[in-house]
Amino acid sequence: MADHLELARTTIDAAIDHAVNVGDRIYLSFLHRIRADIMAKAPKPDWDQVEQELRQAILVAQSQGAATLEAEARMRWNEIFPHRAIASG
Repeated sequence: MADHLELARTTIDAAIDHAVNVGDRIYLSFLHRIRADIMAKAPKPDWDQVEQELRQAILVAQSQGAATLEAEARMRWNEIFPHRAIASG
């Protein structure tokens, strides 16, 4: 499983780098949310990094006016951190 997670992490990192470098940011929020999911599945997750990725997913979605992507990232936040509210806006 660790090998699969490492491959997934490498792949999503490359996808995010590509999206940023070529300016193709339409799915950037989604990619950050997926990276958070991958990080959360690690044997010893770095919850601060998971939180950072979800916050980034929300910020990117907000900057794009992508309400659905923002809602999906917030929903995932609530699933991963059920006792930690995230501010709306």
